[in-house]
Amino acid sequence: MAHHWQATFELEDAAQWSEAEAALRQRMRGAADDVQLVRIGPRSGVVMLEAHDLREADDVRASRIDPWLTVLPLIGAPEVRAGQVCDLSPEGSGEERLAAFVGHVLRAEKLWGLYGETWARDEPGADAEVLPFWPSAELAARCVRGGWETFAPRSIELDAFIAQWLPGMEEDGILAAISPSPRRPGDRVSPSVMLALLVEGPQ
Repeated sequence: MAHHWQATFELEDAAQWSEAEAALRQRMRGAADDVQLVRIGPRSGVVMLEAHDLREADDVRASRIDPWLTVLPLIGAPEVRAGQVCDLSPEGSGEERLAAFVGHVLRAEKLWGLYGETWARDEPGADAEVLPFWPSAELAARCVRGGWETFAPRSIELDAFIAQWLPGMEEDGILAAISPSPRRPGDRVSPSVMLALLVEGPQ
């Protein structure tokens, strides 16, 4: 079982990002654990640690990541999450995961995709094209790897998603993938079902 840890932070100045990124790379040299640093805003980012051994993960966090965060010029304290709250694939049925996604999006009034020169998309087969969406920038950031390595989380306002995105996806035959992760493709939903859930709320 993999153990997840993440810290979301905001720098005092966007110009400090490159220096912060280089400093983390220097500290992580020789570490075997999977550590990602993803920019999720002009001044904000999330650093994520994943390891199969909890003790090793704690050691890497305490000896490498925590000291790095301590010296960063931050606005406020980092928001730290660990363990089950970082799980990309909540237990339960696809309907329960979809209801949780919709509830979060309705409260936040926005959702997240990955954007490079265009929006990230997955093409699982010739019969369907899929656009992935996440309820938070942090969950989207975990998929910034592989074919999406050059992408970054970008928010989508809920009003625009309902009025423009979903009708366009329905017309083009594109499905939505809900909260995919590096381990699973996400639950696929038709635009019409997603629209009904967002307008009427999860039942």
